[in-house]
Amino acid sequence: MSIGNYDSALQDLKSGIEALGGSYNDYGYAALLDHSDERIMLAKDDERAGNVRNAALLYGNALERRLALCEVEPKYR
Repeated sequence: MSIGNYDSALQDLKSGIEALGGSYNDYGYAALLDHSDERIMLAKDDERAGNVRNAALLYGNALERRLALCEVEPKYR
């Protein structure tokens, strides 16, 4: 996978998380990306909150992988 395709996939994932997280309550996507368990517990729809949190964790992992690629392959910076 080229780095351009990887970045495009990351953007698509982020957009999906924003759409899902922004639709469920006032705490939204940013709180979930901050891994704020207290705010997640306040969600009315626990399953959806869990799905957003899991997706946010996957996105965070993907960003870490992207940073690791930059360290190993200078051409990706």
